[in-house]
Amino acid sequence: MRHPFWILNTSLLVLLLVCAGFIFFTQQTLPKKLGGGKKSLIIRPIAAFPIDTETVVIAKIYENDLFDTYHEKIMPPVEPNYISPIPVPPSPTQVVIPEEAVIPFLPPLQVTLKGIMILNDESKNVVIIEDNATRKEENYKVGDSLEDAQLIRILHNRIILIRSNGQFETLYLSEKDVVDQTVENDQKDGWAQTVRKISNVSIEIDPTSFVEVVPTLAQFIDLFDITTIYKRGKSVGCRIGKITQGSLPEALGFEPSDIILSIAGTPTSSTENRFEIYQHLLTLNLSDSFTVNCERGGQPFAFAVELKDLKDPLTFSTKQLTEEYKAVGILTGPSPEELEEERIQILKDRYTFAQTAQDILIEQKEQMITESKKDKVKNHSLSNES
Repeated sequence: MRHPFWILNTSLLVLLLVCAGFIFFTQQTLPKKLGGGKKSLIIRPIAAFPIDTETVVIAKIYENDLFDTYHEKIMPPVEPNYISPIPVPPSPTQVVIPEEAVIPFLPPLQVTLKGIMILNDESKNVVIIEDNATRKEENYKVGDSLEDAQLIRILHNRIILIRSNGQFETLYLSEKDVVDQTVENDQKDGWAQTVRKISNVSIEIDPTSFVEVVPTLAQFIDLFDITTIYKRGKSVGCRIGKITQGSLPEALGFEPSDIILSIAGTPTSSTENRFEIYQHLLTLNLSDSFTVNCERGGQPFAFAVELKDLKDPLTFSTKQLTEEYKAVGILTGPSPEELEEERIQILKDRYTFAQTAQDILIEQKEQMITESKKDKVKNHSLSNES
């Protein structure tokens, strides 16, 4: 009979084998040590099961200090630099001046003023204008449009229109109203549309009106009664002679016996210099100026002359407005016969025509008749004496 201890030994052997197998199949392989220094173990995630990893911020550990042992370093304030560097000057740029726009001059309107109705209320004034192409007459009031123009003023013998480009246009009832209109208006108003005195040393002259008053150099010499003055046998300038009251020389500020020494820097001592002054003044434009040096009673004086456009159709003197408003009623233009008579009379006033052969015969006959009458009277008186 065997001893029962063999059963115990067999059971322990089987248990040992089972434990050895469990240990063999459940053991893990330890990572190998790389190099001699300490390095962190990097575990790569399995591709089949990706793991989201966040970057560890170490600053959170010592900033969120539970025991208040960490103190943040405070940097000392830095004083700012208030001195800024000198800026670099900008590079100069050339300014391009645009050319002044040239306003085209529009031709006159092809219309004729046929009549004007003047009332006490200026806003109710009416004019009759005829279209030269269609011969159609229409009535217009202030503010009405006529082609590209607008009626802005109605006077007793003319109307004033403003065109689309800003130029003024005046229509007269008759040709007689046009002749010497500028001269007559200026004489009534102290030459306001020709000369304007700014101060004792500055005046303004309208070149257009001045040329209408003095169209030639000969008329200028005659109007100012200019003669050459000599000192010690040498010509020194031009002397102004007689000046009538209300004349253009008086409006310019001249007095009798004034001596003009130079104009625009050119002396007036010789005929060549005077012609040179005349040629220079012809080249001047509006807004140009020149200086006139004179002598009065042995004392020199000078004044500046500036060329200005003094004709303003919207500006009238009190005297002129009073005369304009005196005319109340209906005014009509002249007939063709009256226009022809006016034209002939204007030509007669402007020009002196040579005598025709018929005029000479008539004059000779009148002289013969006059002489025969004188002889008869003389013979009659002699017979009475005898």
